[in-house]
Amino acid sequence: MSHTAVDPVTGRWVGALWNLAAGKGATDVVMDDLGRLAHEFRNPAVCAFMLGGAVSMEDRRAKLQFLVDGFNSLTQRFVWLCLDRGRLEILPIAFSAFRARRMQEDGVLEGVVEAPRPLGEHDVHALENSLHSRLGKTVRLAQATTPDLVGGVRVTIGDKMIDASIAGRFDGLRRRLLEARLPSSAATD
Repeated sequence: MSHTAVDPVTGRWVGALWNLAAGKGATDVVMDDLGRLAHEFRNPAVCAFMLGGAVSMEDRRAKLQFLVDGFNSLTQRFVWLCLDRGRLEILPIAFSAFRARRMQEDGVLEGVVEAPRPLGEHDVHALENSLHSRLGKTVRLAQATTPDLVGGVRVTIGDKMIDASIAGRFDGLRRRLLEARLPSSAATD
C-alpha cells in the first residue's frame, strides 16, 4: 500500500485521466497500465534515464514507446502528454494517485496500524471492521511494527491518528502533568 501524498499537479493530471477512463469504462485497464509503468520506474536505471537531464527527447520517446506498447490508447496519450509537456516526473507516481482515486470512488480508506509486535490477520480484520463502524467507510490497513509503543496500537488514516498505545497514554499523562497547575506553597501557610 502506498501512503505517499500526491502533489496537486499530479492530482490534477491523474484526475483528468481518471475522468476520461471512467467515461470510457476503462479505469481497470488504465490502472493496470499505470501499474506496469510504475513497476518499470522502480528500476533506478529506467528512472535515471527518463528523468535525468542528459537524455534526448527522441531517446526518451523511443524507450517509452517500448514501455507503452500494448497499453490502452488513453494511457498511451497520457504518457505522450507527460513527455511533451515536460512532466515525466508524474509517471512514477501516477499509479499510486490513480489507485487512491479508485479507492476514494469506492469509499475505501487506506491506513497503517502500528503495534509493538506483528498482529494476526484476525486482529487486523477486527480492527478494520471496528473502524468501518466508526468511520462509515471500508478501511484497509497495512501493518507496521513499532516496538516503542510498548502495547496497544496506533492507527493512521490520511491525516488522522487514533493512538490507543501505552506509549501514547504515557505521553498524554506526561503532558497533563506538565500542564497541571500546582497549588502554591504560600496558600498553605
